[in-house]
Amino acid sequence: MRNAFAKKKLLMVSALLTAVVFLSGCFDFSSLFPPRGGMPSDSSSSLTVVFIDVGQGDSELIICDGKAMLIDAGVSDAADDVSECLSSYGITELEYLVATHPHSDHIGGMSKVIGGVTVNNVLMPDVVHDTATFEKLLDMIEFKGLEIETPSPGDSFNLGSALCTVLAPQSGNYSDLNDYSLVIRVEFAGRSVLFTGDTGKKPQGEMLDAGFDVSADVYKVAHHGSADNNLEDWVSAVSPEYAVISCDGKSYNHPHDETLDVLTKYGVKTYRTDRDGSVTLTIDSSGNMIFKTDNASARLLSA
Repeated sequence: MRNAFAKKKLLMVSALLTAVVFLSGCFDFSSLFPPRGGMPSDSSSSLTVVFIDVGQGDSELIICDGKAMLIDAGVSDAADDVSECLSSYGITELEYLVATHPHSDHIGGMSKVIGGVTVNNVLMPDVVHDTATFEKLLDMIEFKGLEIETPSPGDSFNLGSALCTVLAPQSGNYSDLNDYSLVIRVEFAGRSVLFTGDTGKKPQGEMLDAGFDVSADVYKVAHHGSADNNLEDWVSAVSPEYAVISCDGKSYNHPHDETLDVLTKYGVKTYRTDRDGSVTLTIDSSGNMIFKTDNASARLLSA
């Protein structure tokens, strides 16, 4: 009886193997198993950029494939707004924290913001500033056991499937602290976004002379729309379709009319945080761009 059962079981296994061999010619079983190195990247991948309304200052949150980077954090009073933005996206870990330069309207809120999240990498230019705000940030970085990295022009790193390339500063001998600003170009799905801090005419000329690709679909306007930092030759080289100006619309008369005139001349569609509130850009895996603003009634400025 036991031998008969074993024979029957053997016949069943044989038939099953035959069926598998037959079906293997009709069905691609490789789709059931990830290739060496993992599954292909998710076609639903997207890049999100939030130009956070921090008044007269800068702060941008970039998210791709679950990885987050924060560029600047506005003035100290803006820390809660920046933290709230991170929390709304469920961000408890920053892959990269970027302090473009040590002015208080860019790093004022940073020490408080990073006190409540995990930070893996800190990027800062090789320049110091003798202020309590800057010292407070350094103290927090030390408290969290972090090391400051100073990238060189041309250095690149990945944020998820987005490629980030550092373009400036290209030297260490500027009279204006703004000119030490880290400039980062982020590429995703054939689109690019240029983050400029407060970079000025001299480093902009150095980037162009070095042959760096500064072109971008979306341009974070340098120095809150100051005319001296957004001369026509620079805006023409960037050649953006969209621009975002981070400002309060009052301090230093930013954005300057000359900057708005240049953007209008080149047909750049422009958002302003003083009118639109925080501006959110989403780029999907096909390169489609969608903008949303806090102020639904805000008017998009265009030529």
